[in-house]
Amino acid sequence: MRVLLITSLLSAVSFGAEAPKQAISIFPPPSKPDNASCLIPATFPGYAFEESSFVYYAGNKTHPNKFSQNLIKAITDKTKTGPVIRVGGTSLDHATYSPTLSDPIYNPDPSSGIPKHLKIGPSFFNHFTNFPDAKYVIDIPMFHNNLSNSLLFAEAANRVIGPSNIYAWEIGNEPDNYGNAGADWDEEQFGEKWGNWSEAISKRLNVSVNSQTYQAVALSSQTGVSGTPGGGADSWKIGQIFKQGGMEKYKQRMKTISMHYYQIKANETSDLQADLMNHDEVVKGTAFIKTALQNLTAFGVDVPIVLGEVGNTLGNGSSGINLEGVLGSALWQVDFSLYTMFLGVRGISMQSGIKFPFALWHPQYNNTAGAVLPAFYAQIFAAEFLGSKGNVTVANIDLGVPHTSAYAAYEGTHLARLAIVNLELWDGHQESQQERHTRQILLHIPTGTDSVSVKKLTSPAGGMARSSDQITWGGMQWTYNNEGRGEMVGSGAERLTVKNDTVQLSINASEATMVFF
Repeated sequence: MRVLLITSLLSAVSFGAEAPKQAISIFPPPSKPDNASCLIPATFPGYAFEESSFVYYAGNKTHPNKFSQNLIKAITDKTKTGPVIRVGGTSLDHATYSPTLSDPIYNPDPSSGIPKHLKIGPSFFNHFTNFPDAKYVIDIPMFHNNLSNSLLFAEAANRVIGPSNIYAWEIGNEPDNYGNAGADWDEEQFGEKWGNWSEAISKRLNVSVNSQTYQAVALSSQTGVSGTPGGGADSWKIGQIFKQGGMEKYKQRMKTISMHYYQIKANETSDLQADLMNHDEVVKGTAFIKTALQNLTAFGVDVPIVLGEVGNTLGNGSSGINLEGVLGSALWQVDFSLYTMFLGVRGISMQSGIKFPFALWHPQYNNTAGAVLPAFYAQIFAAEFLGSKGNVTVANIDLGVPHTSAYAAYEGTHLARLAIVNLELWDGHQESQQERHTRQILLHIPTGTDSVSVKKLTSPAGGMARSSDQITWGGMQWTYNNEGRGEMVGSGAERLTVKNDTVQLSINASEATMVFF
């Protein structure tokens, strides 16, 4: 087998052709490189729940959802920090607060994944106490342009959830999508309206308007405009919102700035390999996020960008689960999460709802059983990559091939972990593919290291694995049957001896590996 070797003076890695059995030689810098990211918070792996679904995910005051609690704990145990949870979205933004409603939520359209005419009662906020370690991003309705009703909503949420448990307030959801219904504003009008609303809300809650209590904008992914995230030339942009729209003058009110992200607009032609399991598409899709980060720096707006709502697909016009809810899609999520860390995004909230195939998990509701979904494994992978030290920066190692990506995590200045994702699709069926290809990696280890530990995110069913009992991370498995507690069902971390400062890794198609130094 031929191994390509290029010295680290030229590149961090060798640039081999995308041949399944041709080895790639990787030279991760032993010390943090100049192009590494900013410090990435341990709270980076976050959560977003569709409004009407949240009552099922959280459980009620007397019967907390232990399944959800255990799954979140499995992730936060890796980072040693409480979760950041966003509750809201389009369903919340189109909702009305009803102080006399006895039920938590009245949903006139329970068959819809994103119902548009919810009524929310005061008891809804009791559900938030079921995640006592969480800090919440609370979405405040804006679509109907009814400030007086939204002030009642914010007041009730603040009273029940408690100010110390609220990470940030978010006014509205995807205002660039309001169109001709509800509040129809351009960037400048929205900026002025946001300024007025944030001032009124702060006054009602008796807090300083400049106390950095807001997650601003909640700009849509705009994937539906062109099929690629970021929209077209006429779509709203963070730069325009802050410069021409006037949001720049309110920066002291902001804790974070939120953008949303969906990799593709799902339809019957959407392809798991071409559209999701493709690092080049992740780089292409995130270009508008990179531009937003650069614009904010140029404008002197030192407010972190987070991705407050993230999913792999927008809309369900495709084959659904076979595109959105399989291990291959979770591997996209791993690649996307680590790449956005490298860009300097400070957090992502993975979107979940009872009707979404790409959710992290589904709780039991009505007569539907709960389930851990493949996306959960991507979330716990990202959490373990970050670790618990709180001083992590991330470097992208460009392999020059679309179906393999690699990232290095540095604690302080020292190399701590390396993630390698093999995005080549293998569907587990011998009749459709003769063999499962393996990517050979010759990993060059910093001098002085005797051995490394290796864990894998994998499935014998390959990229089309849909069930949590077909997938393992480091030999661990989380299922509804084990109440989300996790159990060891296979071989765990493998210890490899370093020889001549190198380790040979074999990474199967539709598999991700993490190396611990």
